[in-house]
Amino acid sequence: MAIVEAARVPAWQPSVRPLRNCVNAGARPSLGACWKDVLDLTKQFHKNRNMEEKIVIASLAALAQSARLRVFRALIGAAPRGMTPGDLAAMLDLPAPTLSFHLKELAHAGLVSAERDGRNLYYRPQFKRMNALIAYLTHHCCQGQACADVPARRRTHC
Repeated sequence: MAIVEAARVPAWQPSVRPLRNCVNAGARPSLGACWKDVLDLTKQFHKNRNMEEKIVIASLAALAQSARLRVFRALIGAAPRGMTPGDLAAMLDLPAPTLSFHLKELAHAGLVSAERDGRNLYYRPQFKRMNALIAYLTHHCCQGQACADVPARRRTHC
C-alpha cells in the first residue's frame, strides 16, 4: 500500500487542503480521511459554483453563433439516431471544413458527442448537458414560485 499525497491544489479552489492519507490499494479505498477531504472538496465546489458558471458560459458561447445554433438544432431534431457530417452539410448547406469547425466547437463545449460506426461518424446532442444548461438558466425563475404564463402586454403608440 502506498500513501498518495496530492501535489497541488486545484486553481479554482485555493482554500482546499491537499488530499492526505489516501490509501491506494488497487481496490476500493475504505472510508477515511481521504473521503472526508473529497467530500469537503465537493461541498466547496457546489458552494462556489465557479466551475458550473464556466461550463455554462462555454456552452452559451458555443451556441452564440448562427451556424452552430442551426447545427445543434438539426442534431436535436435527428436525436437519438444522430447525423453524419455529410448529412448535416447537405441539410444546412455548409461547406465541410466550416461544418467540421462548428462541430468541434460544439463538442468542446460538451453539447454534442461523436460516435464512430464503421466508416461513419455520427454526431448526437448531449441532452444531459442541454437540460443542465436550461435548468441553470431557469433555477431562480419567479423567485422560487411556480411560473405562470404572463399575457403579453398590448403595445401602445404615442
